[in-house]
Amino acid sequence: MQLAVIGAILLVTLVWPLWLMVRGALRTSDGLGWTAHHVLDVFRDPLSRAGLVNALAIAACVTFGTLLLSMPLALVSSRLAFRGKAMLSGLLLLPLILPPFVGAIGLRHLLGREGSLNALLLKLGLVDHGIDFVGAGGFWAVVLLETLSLYPIVYLNLAAALSNLDPALEEAARNLGAGAWTRFRRVTLPLVRPGAFAGAVIVFIWSFTELGTPLMFEYRRVTSVQIFEGLKDMESSRRPYALVAVMLTVAVGAAMLTVNAVAALMTSPWPMPVLLLGCTTACRLWVPSGSPVLGVKLQARPVNVAAPMRVVAPLKVS
Repeated sequence: MQLAVIGAILLVTLVWPLWLMVRGALRTSDGLGWTAHHVLDVFRDPLSRAGLVNALAIAACVTFGTLLLSMPLALVSSRLAFRGKAMLSGLLLLPLILPPFVGAIGLRHLLGREGSLNALLLKLGLVDHGIDFVGAGGFWAVVLLETLSLYPIVYLNLAAALSNLDPALEEAARNLGAGAWTRFRRVTLPLVRPGAFAGAVIVFIWSFTELGTPLMFEYRRVTSVQIFEGLKDMESSRRPYALVAVMLTVAVGAAMLTVNAVAALMTSPWPMPVLLLGCTTACRLWVPSGSPVLGVKLQARPVNVAAPMRVVAPLKVS
């Protein structure tokens, strides 16, 4: 009985709305038949392709940034004991209270042309007119704001994974002569991969579908904003439905690729971060010129769990 109730709730709140979007994308303009023409138009339109590439690049950069920011914070939180640790742990979770677009509003009020910083500089006579430090926002402003807003999701997963590690494993590696970096790369990272997977997938999908932050920075070349601007045409156009269907499909496929990318990131110290950042930057540079979207296949390197650990020979004391 309980499973039936849960299934009915999921059907009404999740499956049925998604089916309505997919059906709207595949129906003909007169509603009498089925066609994939509207979905294919999304890939034929340069603006729609650019929006997808930008959204994927933002999601990849935000995911990489949150991993890069959360790992040292999680290590400090789980491995060190110091005065004020509880307060610091609470402060690190503050970004979860507010959505990312609220931070974007605050940043514009602080660093915008009429923001608090410019008011102070004008009062001190250091500038003659306001300086728009934020400018029109743009790709990297959106990435920075979403990274600072979403990193607690990855941080909580990594902190929980690190707290549950068996210290005996690292002690055994230390006794075998492994250095700190070798222990971290060969022992700690493979064991915290489940936590990294969970946090990275949530952050990737969230940042891929985020609407408020690009709107606040007036960055409209992303799919979520294009869907928002097309809502007024839903009665006469199938394009918003097609964009939602494409975004849903891409989000599921990209999330699976994110798992493989994080797997490679957790098992390789340098190549994967460079490859991930290089691919997203290249996609970002291709968009303004109207170049077609190129498929980038991320393939995780296999983890050789049984690989012997390099042992450092002990020093001989004469």
